Amino acid sequence: SQGGFSHPRILMEARAQLGDPNTAFADLGFGKPNVLPGSPNILFITNGPVGTTTVTPTIFVNSFHPNDSTPNRQAIISGTSVGDYHDFRMVINDWQTIEYYVDEVLYQTHTYATPVFTQPAYLWFFVDNYENRAIYMDWMRVVVYEGSYVSCAQDAGQVVNWGAFSWLAQKPDTTTLAFRTRTSLDGFTWSPWSDPLTSTGAAVSNPSGRYLQYKAELSTSDTLLSPKIEQVSIQYFGPNSLVVSPATATLNPLTTQPFSAQVYDSNSQPIDGLSYTWQVVNGGGVIDNTGLFTAAINDDTYTHTIQASSAGVTDTATVIVNNLSPQAAAGGTYGPISETFSLELNGTTSTDPNGDPLVYAWDLDNNGLYNDAFTHTITYSWNEPGLHSVGLIVTDTLGLTDTTSANVNVTNLLPIAVITAPLSAEGGQVITFDASPSGDPGGGPLQFNWDFDNDGFFDDGVGAVLDYRFRLLDSHLVLVRVSDNQGGQAVAAFTIQINSNATDAYGVYLPIVRK
Repeated sequence: SQGGFSHPRILMEARAQLGDPNTAFADLGFGKPNVLPGSPNILFITNGPVGTTTVTPTIFVNSFHPNDSTPNRQAIISGTSVGDYHDFRMVINDWQTIEYYVDEVLYQTHTYATPVFTQPAYLWFFVDNYENRAIYMDWMRVVVYEGSYVSCAQDAGQVVNWGAFSWLAQKPDTTTLAFRTRTSLDGFTWSPWSDPLTSTGAAVSNPSGRYLQYKAELSTSDTLLSPKIEQVSIQYFGPNSLVVSPATATLNPLTTQPFSAQVYDSNSQPIDGLSYTWQVVNGGGVIDNTGLFTAAINDDTYTHTIQASSAGVTDTATVIVNNLSPQAAAGGTYGPISETFSLELNGTTSTDPNGDPLVYAWDLDNNGLYNDAFTHTITYSWNEPGLHSVGLIVTDTLGLTDTTSANVNVTNLLPIAVITAPLSAEGGQVITFDASPSGDPGGGPLQFNWDFDNDGFFDDGVGAVLDYRFRLLDSHLVLVRVSDNQGGQAVAAFTIQINSNATDAYGVYLPIVRK
């Protein structure tokens, strides 16, 4: 037993003959082992002849405590009746106050200053010589009038819900009987004692546990009667089902979902205090020992993929991983680059949350049609300067798409100015100056302005080809300014010698560039 009786009130009763009147010398009551010197005792005792000395047989009440200066000893019956059968009763209250009865007559009440016993005491009956002295016992009993009893731990074999607490008992009207209960998961840490259960069949209110103890609390207002427990029975209900919550969870890839589990008994009542084992039984994702699930990237419906187990019962939950749209990335802002220069556009940083392969389509001319290229990288060039927009659309295996765009900063290249003409001519001769070999890298239109008098003003003619006549015989500098439609300009210079007798020699001069 993990407990025992604690009792503030004890009754000892016996029908006994403490010996022949002429030879009586016997003890009956409570004492310490071997009545060690100085040990407390509570006794009915008789005297008898010592040696050849004859004494009057007498029954005494005798109690001793080492804290009392004088032992309690009082004669209560003398003469031949000492040798008769008597009903002896000793009532001990709180181990301090003792009532002595013989044949239903109260002979003495004695109270000690302190409890007479602070350690276990023993029922004591004694004669000093079994050869010529005897103690005759018809019956004897020791009754706990009031007190409590703590049972040993009742083991259900697993964590359960404890149900009805029932008992059979003899309980006279002058007595009371109540039970308290407590439970434990491990047999070491216990719940608080419950409120008293005073009706058989009452429900145990303690939390779920593998172990249960009960405490019987007995009391009486009668000097003879006390409750008597005959049988205790306790109902319990073990694990019957397990429920995982939520039953279905819809998640995005790589996101988390906490799951919980609860075991129920056959009455659909939760059983608490259990530990749970979690696992992913099919599909992707992982789950830790607290029930926190992290989804995989692959989209699908994973039926009965999350499993919780405890106490021999299991349940599962379904996880749906969403298919999310891909995320297109065209590489951000490009440039600046010059017109006609090639640029690599890169869409490889596009991603799919579910890990699906992607199909790429580019709109490079900003016409809204994604039909200019179909690889994740593409090389392209622009003939016109400016801020050009390119578009990219990516598509996953289930047809979900995402569109993005990027800007390309294309800068203008200056035109190339060229003049062709004869290197010399005669005075007054009409000379053809040709700037048509000039060009624009982007292929745009050009404007031509000429300066024949070298005054710094290009106001002497317009057009790609002009005829001009010099009167003065000298060396003349001819300039042409070539302008594109973006404001870029280049200047070419040509020197011609005007002679009185010119030769037909031609030359081509590369431009002098002026911004």
